[in-house]
Amino acid sequence: MKIKWLIFLGYAVLLGAGFFFLVRFVAGDVRSQLAKATEVSLVDMANILAGVIETDMESPTPAVARLALVFNGSKSRRFSAKIYELTKSKVDVRVYVTDQRGIVIFDSDDGRAKGAEFSKKNDVFLTLQGKYGARATREDPTNPLTSIYYVAAPVHYEGKIVGVVTVASPVANLNLFVQNSRRKIFVFAASAFLMVLLVSYLISLWITGPVKRLELYARSVGKEPRKPLPELGSGEMRVLGEALVDMQAELEGKRYVEETVQALTHQLKGPLSAIRGAAELLNEDMDVEARRQFLNNISREGDRIREIVDRMLNLAMVEKRKTLDNVVSVNLFDLAKETTDTLAVLHAGRSICCRVEGDSVLAVPGDRFLLQQALENLIQNAIAFSPDDSTITVKLVREKSRGVVHVLDKGAGIPDYAMDRIFNRFYSLPRPDTGQKSSGLGLALVREVALLHKGSIALENRPDGGVIATLRLPLRAD
Repeated sequence: MKIKWLIFLGYAVLLGAGFFFLVRFVAGDVRSQLAKATEVSLVDMANILAGVIETDMESPTPAVARLALVFNGSKSRRFSAKIYELTKSKVDVRVYVTDQRGIVIFDSDDGRAKGAEFSKKNDVFLTLQGKYGARATREDPTNPLTSIYYVAAPVHYEGKIVGVVTVASPVANLNLFVQNSRRKIFVFAASAFLMVLLVSYLISLWITGPVKRLELYARSVGKEPRKPLPELGSGEMRVLGEALVDMQAELEGKRYVEETVQALTHQLKGPLSAIRGAAELLNEDMDVEARRQFLNNISREGDRIREIVDRMLNLAMVEKRKTLDNVVSVNLFDLAKETTDTLAVLHAGRSICCRVEGDSVLAVPGDRFLLQQALENLIQNAIAFSPDDSTITVKLVREKSRGVVHVLDKGAGIPDYAMDRIFNRFYSLPRPDTGQKSSGLGLALVREVALLHKGSIALENRPDGGVIATLRLPLRAD
């Protein structure tokens, strides 16, 4: 399972458990809190009624005549009171009064309990002892909705408790408020939990996002060696990313050295063998002309070794760079014109014409020195493989967000077998006029310069003969 989902599920399970217990506690506590509020109101009412009875007393027996009149009148009252979700249309409160022995002398419920002995019931029993008396009793022992709260207050006469007045209220109305409150709590909790799940998912994305970007970077470095390190923040992931870059550079450096030494050794074998052979022959007797020819061979092969080493160092300098340092606006038309003028000496005796045409104001951001080297190698190749009395055209065009340099020649073209290897280091085709090969590093350098500028290079055979080299460069820096 992906770490993103592990983090998300971990958050969901922990928060879900927390929400479950919290909602369970709050929902269960609603009834208790409402019951407490109801009991407070019943205490007030019981004591008010006890005060009314005490006002009318002329003997130790509680005076209940006024209570009887009040409750007889309240039963005939018709009203409609909208209390939030409850519509109340009758008085639900029951009041009964006992004497000091616990015998009921008044019951507002049509005298249902009058004459009954309630001295054993907690509300009466505790109140007669001078304590707070209250109880909750179910009319139907199997149905909690039939519970009734009873709260009592003492009736005093000449400083002594001579009776008890109890106020009773059913919980049926209270249950309606409890159920509605619980329903709202559950709806709110479910909505909050879904919101928390969404936040948990976003947090998991925030945590694993840098990991995913680092993974994609690690997978792509083989195909895009100059791809920059993605944005990883400033924490541990950034440190890990930089460590990965350092490790990649170290591994690439080791592999590069191995490959370069092998390739360079292979390339130097030919010139060194030629020099050694010529030197051995020079120890023998020969005429002056033959000796001069062998000396020229040694000089030519020495120049070839120097060219290979110089170009290899130049290529290595470009390959080890990850970004451009000296970025300026480079006019490609002026650069192409300057390069063709510099290389005019190479085709002076072959009647080859180099012309530059196209967008004269086409400019791209880049390193002018490196771009000049790239153009120089492309034009040198075109000159080397062009027949005498031919024309090489450097054409500059603008394509959307790219500046494009086309170098067109009229040579023999690139054989099919060489097309896939043309940009490999040390790979070279024999020149048509001399049969000799170059160092094979020029086009490799062009490719590295193009990649460093986030551009591309392509070579294709032209339908009417020759080759077209296309260098594409972005018009704006990233």
